[in-house]
Amino acid sequence: MTVCNLNYKYLKDNATPGSWRRGYEYYQSGQIDSVEVTKTGVKAKVKGNFKSFYDVELKFKKTGIEPTCSCPLKEKWCKHAIAVALKAIEDHTYDEFLKKKFKIEPDYSDEQTFMNENPQGGYIFHFNAKRRQNFFSILVMDRNTSKVIRDIEAVLKAVIAAQKADPNFELNNSQKVELAIFQLLLKNSRLDKKAGWYDIPIAKFDGFFQLLSKADDVIDGKTKDKLVFCSDEWKLSMSVNFSMVGNVLLSLYWQRPDKDDIIPFDEVRYFSRQLKWGRYKNKIFPINVQLSALPQNLIKTTFTDVKDADGA
Repeated sequence: MTVCNLNYKYLKDNATPGSWRRGYEYYQSGQIDSVEVTKTGVKAKVKGNFKSFYDVELKFKKTGIEPTCSCPLKEKWCKHAIAVALKAIEDHTYDEFLKKKFKIEPDYSDEQTFMNENPQGGYIFHFNAKRRQNFFSILVMDRNTSKVIRDIEAVLKAVIAAQKADPNFELNNSQKVELAIFQLLLKNSRLDKKAGWYDIPIAKFDGFFQLLSKADDVIDGKTKDKLVFCSDEWKLSMSVNFSMVGNVLLSLYWQRPDKDDIIPFDEVRYFSRQLKWGRYKNKIFPINVQLSALPQNLIKTTFTDVKDADGA
């Protein structure tokens, strides 16, 4: 018996292109009035066009989801059901149902991240993408003393001195990565001495992402959550659908290499139009295309109606 995965791919595969789009837009714009979690699923009220709201119910089963809606649409997965299902994904409602009824442990690895249990390096790196406009910032903290490192040059000199004093002195792989980050910081950053942050121009940050992906621990400078770097590239895909009246609907989404799922374009945070890196929740990963290389009218949102697009 195959266990259902209630995720973006499941909804996209089961809905018509139009209902997938409109349901996603309903979810984004807060059209869900109320949600009640029941023993067997979810009941909700969703704002409607011809009524103040429609009643939606999602009945959870181990092998799938059974949606019903009081709207007049003749689709199993109408836009209202899609919106409620997206809310259930956000709240992990179905995951908790499977855990409670079938003892199936949920996978929350995108958001629940943990520090390295056996770190080999001596430093923790804090990353802040919004501290200064046009800059990304890194703060370096000593793992043992929790002191902020403001004099990286002194650390590098101490390593050189240790190498001279002991011919057998050798750095492990984590320490080599830390040393490479320090060297890059000296070359490309400006230190805010008071705050302890090293500010790096965004255009020069690609090399930092590559090195940070190999460091023992990188922390979000605001939330203090551990950031997990993925080495496998996320690939951008586009669905093209034609309506009976001649409209062309384009939808952009990312193919995940680590899970059987897709992620709508809007759900990923992009660090820069030039940098080929993205973030989804607490995961940072390389992407296969620079956003600057794509037509700007196509990347304003997940869905684009070609007839309404700029320049179409």
